Amino acid sequence: MKKADALAKHGVIYTSGSFGNYEVCKNYDELVCRIKRGKKLRQMICEYIHPNRTIIMYFDLDGEEDDPTVLEKLKGAILKLFDEEFIEVRFIVLTSHKPPDKYSYHLFVRFFHKKEHKEWAFKNVEELKTFLDFHKLLTLGSQKMKIDPVVYRDGLFRTVFSDKVSKDGTFSSERRPFIFDESQSYTTDVKYTLIQYFDEEPITPFYELMFESSDCTSSESEAFDSVVLSI
Repeated sequence: MKKADALAKHGVIYTSGSFGNYEVCKNYDELVCRIKRGKKLRQMICEYIHPNRTIIMYFDLDGEEDDPTVLEKLKGAILKLFDEEFIEVRFIVLTSHKPPDKYSYHLFVRFFHKKEHKEWAFKNVEELKTFLDFHKLLTLGSQKMKIDPVVYRDGLFRTVFSDKVSKDGTFSSERRPFIFDESQSYTTDVKYTLIQYFDEEPITPFYELMFESSDCTSSESEAFDSVVLSI
């Protein structure tokens, strides 16, 4: 169905097979089953990033050469932003490589508030992008591997076990699905790689402090940083 028709329905929106083929399932558990059923087949499922839905932190890294130091530098920069006394940071890494000239990573970051015993998240994708820009996290790429800034919008994000297809829905001759890097992932549960899935309503403490523009006073910047570091 068309995107407008999908948005008019209740449920979780995704695409299957081609970018213009939108579908709707009842909930995220149903989408997880759909993803798992196609694990051994060739499929491309993309989660729809709704502009007004709570969201986790995520990144798309791509390069013609592999550069895992970018991934490590990014993870290290994120850990430095949060006080480990209050926030536990958990990573999930997916890989989609086709040597010698195509290397891709998806990095998912989930935050858990130790005192509230709840997950912490961003109010929406716009708030996430503002946070990433404020802390210059999207600039940590290298000559070999870039961090894609385009994925933070009303759009689509390829899921685990999904292969790459062209715009006409055809697959390439070689398989390149995203798979778990188990050595770098705290879990291999599919649902936690869905960027708008939560076990329960998360805490979203930053939205009242987000800036409507990039022009902010030094006092606003200090306030924003202090909340990040000591929430």
